[in-house]
Amino acid sequence: MKKISFFLMLFASIFVSQQVKALTYTVVVPEGTNTCYITGDAAGGWGTWVKMTSVDATHYTVDLPNATETAEYKYYSGPDWGYEESITAITGVDDPATTEVDESGFTAHANRKYSDNNGADNVLFWKAVFTPDLKNLTIDCFVPATVYELYITGSFNGWSGVFGESQKMTYVGEESGGKVFTFALTTENPDGLEFKFIAGPDWAYEQTAGNLKLSDGNNYETDKYAYNIQSFSSIFDPALAGYVTITATVPATGDVWIQGSLFGWNWDDPAAHLMTKNTDGTYSYTTSRPIQTMEYRLYNGADWSNPEQEYDETTQAWKEKSNRAVNFVTDGANVSITVCKWTNGDGGTLCGPNALNDVNADYFTVITENNKIVVNNALSRVEIFNLTGKNIESQNIQGNFTSKTLDKGLYLVRVDGFARKILVK
Repeated sequence: MKKISFFLMLFASIFVSQQVKALTYTVVVPEGTNTCYITGDAAGGWGTWVKMTSVDATHYTVDLPNATETAEYKYYSGPDWGYEESITAITGVDDPATTEVDESGFTAHANRKYSDNNGADNVLFWKAVFTPDLKNLTIDCFVPATVYELYITGSFNGWSGVFGESQKMTYVGEESGGKVFTFALTTENPDGLEFKFIAGPDWAYEQTAGNLKLSDGNNYETDKYAYNIQSFSSIFDPALAGYVTITATVPATGDVWIQGSLFGWNWDDPAAHLMTKNTDGTYSYTTSRPIQTMEYRLYNGADWSNPEQEYDETTQAWKEKSNRAVNFVTDGANVSITVCKWTNGDGGTLCGPNALNDVNADYFTVITENNKIVVNNALSRVEIFNLTGKNIESQNIQGNFTSKTLDKGLYLVRVDGFARKILVK
């Protein structure tokens, strides 16, 4: 058993290392290019502007540690959509690098893949050529006194949703019944800079207004701007936050990965998403920081290709599961869920039509009486889940268990780790 466990751990470590292997991208660009950026799934997401290294006037290169050979991407002459690569020159223009864009003559290049030519590319034209304007900016923000911590994200950092210290604003002090926070940043695209403020370490706390530009603030000194933001979707309160452990019962699988707002919905660090397999066959994950609210979803792989699925009773068909949500105050520090089915079908189906029944235990019985589920002879724990995997009721118990009154429908009952499907009529 120790040898098997060792090889399983070795395989898992190799799998993770393969996910983070860097790929090198090189590109030849038109003369007159000042900078070159790459964005797309290969670069961590569309709108994540990764600046490439200049080799000479027409050659740029970059290593992307989490890219795959099939992940799509494109090149841009600047950190904005207006500088996209083109396969045709602008109509009636001899030198598109110095002339206004004629939209009728612009033809965008198709999304690229590393596997097309091993990351060695050639850009023929730009929609427009970006001219850097490097500036050091200071951004101040006045917010309600109830805000404990304030973050900023935007085009300057690829709209990163991993709200760590690099995006946390510095508390200045109280003023006029509110609080003032400040942040310093460097940008080479001040005219195209967009950003917003977040009243907590998660997208759930973002400002209710749309994206901001420098022109929306008060330029009170050279390269210093002030903003007054009084409305947020929610405000993070550390007194209402805590570490949450999510434990999942899943169809038979090798590994399980968690993705969500805690990670900014990206796979920059695949190893951080890997859940721990428990001795009873379930998988667990404890949040890396205290959370107040969090959206998440489980995956059978460290990418977007194989999310969990749920059964739609209206269409009577399986579909990709909508985001789950957890709240520390209402749900507590420990949450149990069931993944009904993986997109690729690995492990079969635990709930919904054609759910698998576990026949490895016969010491207990599960029946229905008066719209209730009755379990006899449980040894340790009984859990009841609906078709979407929501935990309806659970109890640590030795002996007999009777559920609360349930709506008619199909339920998954897990007794001491063994699954049963039962219909409440």
